[in-house]
Amino acid sequence: MSLLFPCLRTATVKSQNYCTLAYLKKDNFIELWAYSPDTFHDIEEHALRYKDKWIQFKIKLLRQIDYFDTEKYNEEFFVRIQYHMQEMIYQKGNQILGFEEDCTNIYFIVNGKVDLEIMDQEGNIHVLETLQQGDNIGQYSVLYHSDLVFRIMAKSTSVRLLTLNDKFFLDYGDKN
Repeated sequence: MSLLFPCLRTATVKSQNYCTLAYLKKDNFIELWAYSPDTFHDIEEHALRYKDKWIQFKIKLLRQIDYFDTEKYNEEFFVRIQYHMQEMIYQKGNQILGFEEDCTNIYFIVNGKVDLEIMDQEGNIHVLETLQQGDNIGQYSVLYHSDLVFRIMAKSTSVRLLTLNDKFFLDYGDKN
């Protein structure tokens, strides 16, 4: 998938016993694609039609972004984007993003809770809001390249997030 839809790897494979692994270098992949473009087009079409529960969940999260008007963007658009989402895990008390840091990701909460905290003029920290599964953070900060006025802290024992980096928007904009 990472060669079809220029993104990081999409799976982790673990073996409990014996494992034989084969790989294809990017240069060889491109060479094969040039040799048989119809075959690779068929592979890409199949990949775009494949939607397991995890992919469907990620698409559901993406559709919550206000500026991804579902009338304007088709299903293929969302399938392609979801391959660019990266998973991150934080433990309770970890800072995910600090005060006035440049927000370069949209954060989607998969599991757990996060606190959005603000600091008053005396330096006291206050919880502005607690967010949970299905919520997102940073959709407009990424769009307008602005800093957050709050920090994001992991509240649950373990917080699992998906991120979509602003680099995706720059790359996508260049191609479309």
